[in-house]
Amino acid sequence: MKRYLLSIVLVIMLTLVTACGQNNSSAAPAQNGEAEKKEEAVQTGDTTQAAEAAQAAETMQGAEAAPAVDTAQAAEAAQAAETMQGAEAAPAVDTAQAAEAAQADENGQTAKAAQADDTAQAAETALAGDTAKAAETALTAEEQRRILEDNRSLWTFDQEDYSPDWYYAFTDLDHNGLLEVLAASTQGSGMFTYAHFYEVLPDGSGIKNLYHADEEVEGPDDWPEVVMESIPCYYDSASDCYYYVCTNTTRDGAAHSISQTAALSLRDGVAEWEYLACMDIRMTDSGEEKTSYEDAEGNSITEEDYNSVVEKRFAGMEQSEFKPEWTAVTHSSDVAGS
Repeated sequence: MKRYLLSIVLVIMLTLVTACGQNNSSAAPAQNGEAEKKEEAVQTGDTTQAAEAAQAAETMQGAEAAPAVDTAQAAEAAQAAETMQGAEAAPAVDTAQAAEAAQADENGQTAKAAQADDTAQAAETALAGDTAKAAETALTAEEQRRILEDNRSLWTFDQEDYSPDWYYAFTDLDHNGLLEVLAASTQGSGMFTYAHFYEVLPDGSGIKNLYHADEEVEGPDDWPEVVMESIPCYYDSASDCYYYVCTNTTRDGAAHSISQTAALSLRDGVAEWEYLACMDIRMTDSGEEKTSYEDAEGNSITEEDYNSVVEKRFAGMEQSEFKPEWTAVTHSSDVAGS
């Protein structure tokens, strides 16, 4: 059975092979024609495809070119926008800079104006000061001495009321260009010092009392000892005031003495004493010396505080030594110019 079936299969296969060979032989011309047609078609297709490819390529190039153009246009637009923004920003910056420049210029002009005003005021002040000083010093020193001597009856010491020994000096303690005369006499064992203090009037018409603005007040009953070869002087530039430091010693018998440290100043035509500290020396019944110290308000202080009171009071001020030229007289007729 198997063999029978195998034989049938072989016959069928041979038949098929034969049929295929015939078909191939008869189909060759057709196939050739078909091939020619296919070739023409291919050529035509190639042409078409080439055209299509060219179109596609052109489209692709256009597509590629379009982004390039778009990119270039975008770049140009961005550049234009940036330029426009820069142009818009530039006026803003220029405006801000102009405002700052204007403000700076205004400040500068204000500063210049203020400086000019200060300069003008300084010039006016200097001119006023120079004018006032010129008016005050219109009289020569010799003329001022003569005026003081012509009015000596006001500042000399009468020998009937005072002991014959006294001193005087021509000074300018406040440095205003007007001479003063300071006459002093120390009397008795108690060492009381009396003084006369006058200044030439600016117009030269006479002299005025510098004790105090109130004419009823002659001044202290006991001046510090001003008759010294050298007097410490301190200048306060802030108040334009000169201070002359002296000591006022008074004796209350042999067992008690008081020494006061004081500073003389001349302000607005008035002589003033500023008392700084006091040293009190007493002898006890046992013969021992007892010393105590007080400040200007009467508060107890140490010896160290007492010795440094002048240095502390006039700290930072310009220090110098004033050396008055004292003239000693024994009676009023000995005054120069008599």
